[in-house]
Amino acid sequence: MLEDILNTDQRPKIEIYGDYVYIVLKMLYNGDLKHPIESEQVSLILGSNFVISFQEGKEGDVFNPVRERIKGGKGLVRKMGSDYLVYSLIDTIVDHYFLILERLGEKIELLEEELVAHPTGTTLHEIRNSKMR
Repeated sequence: MLEDILNTDQRPKIEIYGDYVYIVLKMLYNGDLKHPIESEQVSLILGSNFVISFQEGKEGDVFNPVRERIKGGKGLVRKMGSDYLVYSLIDTIVDHYFLILERLGEKIELLEEELVAHPTGTTLHEIRNSKMR
């Protein structure tokens, strides 16, 4: 498990050990029209009374809504167990995937409009680069 935490090229997975569960997934953020999509591996260790999380340490993440609920005592995060906290973290990561997909859709629409209105090699090059990210 320690090797998986340090190797940040892991595919999303869940491994069940005796008293805890190890979860690894990718967190995506940014991805607006001016910035590339950033990805970061998140590893979660879920025990009966604890959660340990590891991130790569890149600047920024998507966990602020969960942090605010914990700080403000709002919602169920502080009232429920460690499993609910892990659920909240995963749910936040997955919800953010949809924001990234929307932004990618917007970018594709702009490129399509540009390609129809002013077909240039630059636009084709940008489309190709977008596919490779």
